[in-house]
Amino acid sequence: MRKLYTYLAYLGALPFVLCALCLLFGVYSLPYVGDVQVLLSTYGLVIASFMAGSLWGQQFQADQQWARSIGLLTNIVTVGVWLGYLLLPLSAFLRLLVIAFVGLLVMDRKQFQLGHISKTYFSTRCGVTAVVSAALVVSFIFRGS
Repeated sequence: MRKLYTYLAYLGALPFVLCALCLLFGVYSLPYVGDVQVLLSTYGLVIASFMAGSLWGQQFQADQQWARSIGLLTNIVTVGVWLGYLLLPLSAFLRLLVIAFVGLLVMDRKQFQLGHISKTYFSTRCGVTAVVSAALVVSFIFRGS
């Protein structure tokens, strides 16, 4: 039986996929919610920060050297994504999000290797990161003007 976090993680990827589909089909604005590109970039900012914070919280299980690295790296990701959101054009920001999500997955891989997260959780993270990254690439390609 799958864990609840598996379902929640894939549900959390759904807005990325929906925004990518909108952009793929040339839908740039949605009634009541507005600009799809703004929706995608703000959601990406929130989720990247959330994932970094989740990983940051795991540092308390890690050995001292890796705990310092997690703390530093997750703060770099969070501040870097925030600055990217503020300063970069959408195309560059979407690329930055892919880099951030893959970087966070690499940190989770280290957590898995250290035995701090389960195989099921790490497998879920790999799948969701692949889905989100693919959606971001589609969004980048079909972002419009």
